Amino acid sequence: MDNLMNNVLYRDKYDELSAYVARTLDAGKMLALYDPENLIECNSFADIDIILISWIKERLLAEDLIAKLDDKNLCEICETRSRMHFGRKYAKIYGMLRNAYFIIRQANYEPLEGFEKIIDRYVASDYMIDRSYRDFYTNYDELEDTSGLEQLRELVENIYTNEYLGKLLPKWNDGLKEPNALTVIPLQRDFFHKYVRLNKDRTVVIISNGMRFEVGSELFLRMKDNPKSKDSLSIKPMLSVLPSYTRLGMEALLPHKTLELTDDFKELVDGKY
Repeated sequence: MDNLMNNVLYRDKYDELSAYVARTLDAGKMLALYDPENLIECNSFADIDIILISWIKERLLAEDLIAKLDDKNLCEICETRSRMHFGRKYAKIYGMLRNAYFIIRQANYEPLEGFEKIIDRYVASDYMIDRSYRDFYTNYDELEDTSGLEQLRELVENIYTNEYLGKLLPKWNDGLKEPNALTVIPLQRDFFHKYVRLNKDRTVVIISNGMRFEVGSELFLRMKDNPKSKDSLSIKPMLSVLPSYTRLGMEALLPHKTLELTDDFKELVDGKY
Protein backbone atom coordinates (compact mmCIF):
# COMPACT_ATOMS: atom_id res chain seq x y z
CA MET A 1 0.00 0.00 0.00
CA ASP A 2 2.89 2.32 0.76
CA ASN A 3 4.38 1.67 -2.67
CA LEU A 4 1.00 2.32 -4.28
CA MET A 5 0.59 5.57 -2.33
CA ASN A 6 3.99 6.93 -3.28
CA ASN A 7 4.11 5.78 -6.89
CA VAL A 8 3.56 8.70 -9.27
CA LEU A 9 1.72 6.44 -11.71
CA TYR A 10 -0.67 4.88 -9.18
CA ARG A 11 -1.10 7.41 -6.35
CA ASP A 12 -4.38 8.70 -7.80
CA LYS A 13 -5.70 5.13 -7.73
CA TYR A 14 -4.65 4.93 -4.09
CA ASP A 15 -6.69 8.08 -3.41
CA GLU A 16 -9.74 6.43 -5.00
CA LEU A 17 -9.29 3.27 -2.92
CA SER A 18 -8.71 5.28 0.25
CA ALA A 19 -11.85 7.37 -0.35
CA TYR A 20 -13.88 4.19 -1.01
CA VAL A 21 -12.71 2.53 2.20
CA ALA A 22 -13.27 5.74 4.18
CA ARG A 23 -16.87 5.96 2.95
CA THR A 24 -17.54 2.29 3.58
CA LEU A 25 -16.16 2.34 7.12
CA ASP A 26 -17.30 5.89 7.93
CA ALA A 27 -13.64 6.51 8.76
CA GLY A 28 -14.01 10.26 9.25
CA LYS A 29 -16.48 9.77 12.09
CA MET A 30 -14.39 7.06 13.74
CA LEU A 31 -11.09 8.94 13.41
CA ALA A 32 -12.64 12.07 14.95
CA LEU A 33 -12.92 10.10 18.20
CA TYR A 34 -9.12 9.89 18.44
CA ASP A 35 -6.88 12.45 20.07
CA PRO A 36 -5.44 14.55 17.17
CA GLU A 37 -1.94 13.85 18.51
CA ASN A 38 -2.42 10.17 17.62
CA LEU A 39 -3.17 11.11 14.02
CA ILE A 40 -0.28 13.44 13.26
CA GLU A 41 1.84 10.74 11.57
CA CYS A 42 -1.06 8.80 10.06
CA ASN A 43 -1.34 9.10 6.30
CA SER A 44 -3.99 6.61 5.22
CA PHE A 45 -7.06 8.79 4.70
CA ALA A 46 -7.71 12.35 3.59
CA ASP A 47 -10.18 12.57 6.49
CA ILE A 48 -7.18 12.84 8.83
CA ASP A 49 -6.08 16.06 7.18
CA ILE A 50 -9.63 17.42 7.43
CA ILE A 51 -9.60 16.68 11.17
CA LEU A 52 -6.17 18.25 11.71
CA ILE A 53 -7.00 21.32 9.62
CA SER A 54 -10.12 21.88 11.72
CA TRP A 55 -8.09 21.46 14.93
CA ILE A 56 -5.41 23.92 13.79
CA LYS A 57 -8.05 26.46 12.73
CA GLU A 58 -9.71 26.32 16.15
CA ARG A 59 -6.37 26.80 17.89
CA LEU A 60 -5.64 29.83 15.72
CA LEU A 61 -9.05 31.35 16.38
CA ALA A 62 -8.41 30.95 20.10
CA GLU A 63 -4.96 32.54 19.54
CA ASP A 64 -3.51 29.47 21.25
CA LEU A 65 -0.14 29.61 19.53
CA ILE A 66 1.62 27.39 22.08
CA ALA A 67 -0.57 24.41 21.17
CA LYS A 68 1.42 21.39 20.01
CA LEU A 69 0.91 17.89 18.68
CA ASP A 70 3.73 15.38 19.00
CA ASP A 71 5.97 18.28 20.10
CA LYS A 72 5.26 20.17 16.86
CA ASN A 73 3.78 23.68 16.94
CA LEU A 74 0.96 24.69 14.61
CA CYS A 75 3.28 25.93 11.88
CA GLU A 76 5.40 22.76 12.03
CA ILE A 77 2.28 20.57 11.85
CA CYS A 78 1.26 22.38 8.64
CA GLU A 79 4.72 21.88 7.17
CA THR A 80 4.78 18.19 8.14
CA ARG A 81 1.35 17.42 6.73
CA SER A 82 2.09 19.39 3.54
CA ARG A 83 4.93 16.96 2.80
CA MET A 84 2.80 13.86 3.31
CA HIS A 85 0.70 12.07 0.72
CA PHE A 86 -2.48 14.12 0.91
CA GLY A 87 -0.48 17.32 1.37
CA ARG A 88 -0.67 18.03 -2.36
CA LYS A 89 -4.46 18.12 -2.04
CA TYR A 90 -4.46 20.45 0.98
CA ALA A 91 -1.27 22.41 0.28
CA LYS A 92 -3.04 25.75 -0.18
CA ILE A 93 -5.03 25.53 3.03
CA TYR A 94 -1.96 24.42 4.99
CA GLY A 95 -0.09 27.37 3.50
CA MET A 96 -2.92 29.68 4.48
CA LEU A 97 -2.92 28.34 8.07
CA ARG A 98 0.86 28.63 8.30
CA ASN A 99 0.76 32.28 7.28
CA ALA A 100 -2.20 32.94 9.58
CA TYR A 101 -0.09 31.57 12.44
CA PHE A 102 2.69 34.06 11.70
CA ILE A 103 0.28 37.02 11.48
CA ILE A 104 -1.53 36.09 14.69
CA ARG A 105 1.84 36.03 16.44
CA GLN A 106 1.94 39.80 15.89
CA ALA A 107 -1.06 40.42 18.18
CA ASN A 108 1.26 42.05 20.72
CA TYR A 109 3.52 43.77 18.19
CA GLU A 110 5.41 46.78 19.52
CA PRO A 111 7.32 49.03 17.07
CA LEU A 112 10.72 50.43 17.89
CA GLU A 113 11.45 54.09 18.48
CA GLY A 114 13.57 55.94 15.90
CA PHE A 115 13.49 55.87 12.12
CA GLU A 116 16.78 54.02 11.67
CA LYS A 117 15.84 51.28 14.14
CA ILE A 118 12.43 50.85 12.52
CA ILE A 119 14.00 50.42 9.07
CA ASP A 120 16.75 48.10 10.32
CA ARG A 121 14.24 45.78 11.97
CA TYR A 122 11.97 45.86 8.96
CA VAL A 123 14.80 44.86 6.62
CA ALA A 124 15.96 42.18 9.05
CA SER A 125 12.63 40.59 9.99
CA ASP A 126 9.46 42.71 9.92
CA TYR A 127 9.15 42.47 6.14
CA MET A 128 8.14 38.84 6.71
CA ILE A 129 4.91 40.07 8.34
CA ASP A 130 3.90 41.76 5.07
CA ARG A 131 4.95 38.70 3.11
CA SER A 132 2.90 36.38 5.33
CA TYR A 133 -0.12 38.64 4.90
CA ARG A 134 0.27 38.59 1.11
CA ASP A 135 0.78 34.82 1.06
CA PHE A 136 -2.21 34.29 3.34
CA TYR A 137 -4.52 36.00 0.87
CA THR A 138 -2.85 34.32 -2.10
CA ASN A 139 -3.68 30.92 -0.61
CA TYR A 140 -7.10 32.02 0.63
CA ASP A 141 -8.15 33.36 -2.78
CA GLU A 142 -7.06 30.13 -4.50
CA LEU A 143 -9.26 27.92 -2.32
CA GLU A 144 -12.40 26.68 -4.05
CA ASP A 145 -14.35 26.62 -0.78
CA THR A 146 -13.67 29.17 1.96
CA SER A 147 -16.75 28.37 4.03
CA GLY A 148 -15.79 28.10 7.66
CA LEU A 149 -12.68 30.26 7.18
CA GLU A 150 -14.21 33.74 7.25
CA GLN A 151 -13.76 34.11 11.01
CA LEU A 152 -10.07 33.27 10.67
CA ARG A 153 -9.70 35.73 7.79
CA GLU A 154 -11.27 38.47 9.91
CA LEU A 155 -8.89 37.73 12.78
CA VAL A 156 -5.86 37.91 10.47
CA GLU A 157 -7.11 41.14 8.92
CA ASN A 158 -7.78 42.71 12.32
CA ILE A 159 -4.35 41.85 13.74
CA TYR A 160 -2.48 42.91 10.60
CA THR A 161 -4.39 46.19 10.22
CA ASN A 162 -4.77 47.27 13.84
CA GLU A 163 -2.07 45.54 15.87
CA TYR A 164 0.71 45.76 13.29
CA LEU A 165 0.09 48.57 10.79
CA GLY A 166 -1.94 50.61 13.26
CA LYS A 167 1.05 50.74 15.59
CA LEU A 168 3.89 50.84 13.07
CA LEU A 169 2.71 53.53 10.65
CA PRO A 170 2.43 56.36 13.22
CA LYS A 171 5.99 55.57 14.35
CA TRP A 172 7.13 55.48 10.72
CA ASN A 173 5.53 58.89 10.07
CA ASP A 174 7.14 60.30 13.22
CA GLY A 175 10.47 58.96 12.01
CA LEU A 176 10.16 60.85 8.73
CA LYS A 177 10.05 64.06 10.75
CA GLU A 178 13.44 63.40 12.37
CA PRO A 179 16.20 65.84 11.27
CA ASN A 180 18.36 63.07 9.76
CA ALA A 181 15.52 61.01 8.26
CA LEU A 182 16.73 61.46 4.68
CA THR A 183 20.20 60.15 5.52
CA VAL A 184 19.20 56.86 7.17
CA ILE A 185 19.10 54.89 3.90
CA PRO A 186 19.88 55.81 0.27
CA LEU A 187 17.26 57.89 -1.53
CA GLN A 188 15.31 56.58 -4.49
CA ARG A 189 15.97 59.79 -6.40
CA ASP A 190 19.71 58.90 -6.39
CA PHE A 191 19.10 55.43 -7.87
CA PHE A 192 20.02 56.29 -11.46
CA HIS A 193 23.22 58.15 -10.63
CA LYS A 194 24.31 55.58 -8.03
CA TYR A 195 23.58 52.31 -9.85
CA VAL A 196 22.96 52.95 -13.56
CA ARG A 197 24.63 56.05 -15.02
CA LEU A 198 28.27 55.00 -14.65
CA ASN A 199 27.73 51.24 -14.87
CA LYS A 200 29.64 49.83 -17.85
CA ASP A 201 27.97 46.41 -17.61
CA ARG A 202 24.66 45.53 -19.17
CA THR A 203 22.01 46.70 -16.72
CA VAL A 204 18.40 45.60 -16.46
CA VAL A 205 16.05 47.71 -14.35
CA ILE A 206 12.74 46.17 -13.33
CA ILE A 207 10.21 48.87 -12.51
CA SER A 208 7.08 47.91 -10.63
CA ASN A 209 4.71 50.55 -9.33
CA GLY A 210 4.60 50.25 -5.54
CA MET A 211 6.84 47.17 -5.22
CA ARG A 212 7.33 46.60 -1.53
CA PHE A 213 10.64 45.52 -0.04
CA GLU A 214 9.14 42.16 0.94
CA VAL A 215 8.27 41.43 -2.70
CA GLY A 216 11.76 42.41 -3.77
CA SER A 217 13.22 40.15 -1.08
CA GLU A 218 11.29 37.18 -2.47
CA LEU A 219 12.60 37.91 -5.96
CA PHE A 220 16.07 38.17 -4.44
CA LEU A 221 15.75 34.72 -2.81
CA ARG A 222 14.57 33.15 -6.06
CA MET A 223 17.51 34.64 -7.94
CA LYS A 224 19.86 33.24 -5.29
CA ASP A 225 18.73 29.75 -6.29
CA ASN A 226 20.83 30.23 -9.44
CA PRO A 227 24.31 28.94 -8.49
CA LYS A 228 25.92 31.23 -11.09
CA SER A 229 24.73 34.41 -9.40
CA LYS A 230 24.05 33.60 -5.75
CA ASP A 231 27.44 34.88 -4.51
CA SER A 232 27.20 38.23 -6.31
CA LEU A 233 23.67 39.22 -5.29
CA SER A 234 22.67 41.73 -2.68
CA ILE A 235 19.49 43.59 -1.74
CA LYS A 236 19.21 47.05 -0.21
CA PRO A 237 16.23 49.31 0.51
CA MET A 238 15.87 52.89 -0.69
CA LEU A 239 13.65 55.70 0.58
CA SER A 240 11.07 56.72 -1.99
CA VAL A 241 10.31 60.29 -2.94
CA LEU A 242 7.65 61.97 -0.85
CA PRO A 243 4.79 62.02 -1.42
CA SER A 244 5.18 58.52 -2.85
CA TYR A 245 2.87 58.43 -5.82
CA THR A 246 3.46 57.06 -9.30
CA ARG A 247 4.42 60.10 -11.35
CA LEU A 248 7.09 61.31 -8.94
CA GLY A 249 8.43 57.83 -8.23
CA MET A 250 8.85 56.73 -11.84
CA GLU A 251 10.60 59.93 -12.87
CA ALA A 252 12.98 59.68 -9.93
CA LEU A 253 14.03 56.13 -10.81
CA LEU A 254 15.07 56.72 -14.41
CA PRO A 255 15.20 60.44 -15.17
CA HIS A 256 15.18 61.32 -18.87
CA LYS A 257 14.03 63.97 -21.32
CA THR A 258 13.42 61.60 -24.23
CA LEU A 259 12.63 57.89 -24.46
CA GLU A 260 14.36 55.72 -27.04
CA LEU A 261 12.79 52.33 -27.71
CA THR A 262 14.91 49.36 -28.74
CA ASP A 263 13.82 47.35 -31.79
CA ASP A 264 12.73 44.43 -29.58
CA PHE A 265 10.64 46.70 -27.39
CA LYS A 266 9.08 48.38 -30.42
CA GLU A 267 7.97 44.96 -31.69
CA LEU A 268 6.60 44.15 -28.24
CA VAL A 269 4.60 47.39 -28.20
CA ASP A 270 3.36 46.70 -31.75
CA GLY A 271 2.09 43.30 -30.64
CA LYS A 272 4.49 41.14 -32.66
CA TYR A 273 5.49 39.16 -29.55
